[in-house]
Amino acid sequence: MEAREKLKRSAKWISVLLGALIFISLVGIIYSASLMASPERLSEEYDYGGQLYWRDDDWDLSMARLCVFGVVQPAFLAAALIMALKMFRDMYKRGSPFTADTVRAIRRIGVLIVLLSVLSWPIGSAMVKLIWAERVTFPFLISVNVVYLLLGIIVCCLSAVFNYGYLLQQESDETL
Repeated sequence: MEAREKLKRSAKWISVLLGALIFISLVGIIYSASLMASPERLSEEYDYGGQLYWRDDDWDLSMARLCVFGVVQPAFLAAALIMALKMFRDMYKRGSPFTADTVRAIRRIGVLIVLLSVLSWPIGSAMVKLIWAERVTFPFLISVNVVYLLLGIIVCCLSAVFNYGYLLQQESDETL
């Protein structure tokens, strides 16, 4: 029973941490969306990670970058964090990580991360083209983030491991 209590305590603290990360993500999304709504607040001096992020000569691509990295990707990640939060709350209630709900949640998170890697640039560029059709000169942008793609595949593989643990847990419960 001591292991179950440790699991419940860990799940509770992880849930608190995930809640804070979700809040921070939502604040960032709102801030980025407000910058997109009033692009005049951005200037050439806007520095992002040591590189010039905002330039008037490629305004449309700068706006697409802001949309992808400030709105679309954080929205996908916030959705994954919400799924993880639900999973850890369920883990806290049930006292076991090996449930069918946990397996489904991990698989969904993996699929969501794979979709993030493939769809963030098309969604971001489409949003920018819809909002500022008269100023946007680029075609539909497509890019795949290989790191997110690999991470999503690893998380999906992890769901298979948890599924095996769930089956073993069921077998163990039936023999008792």
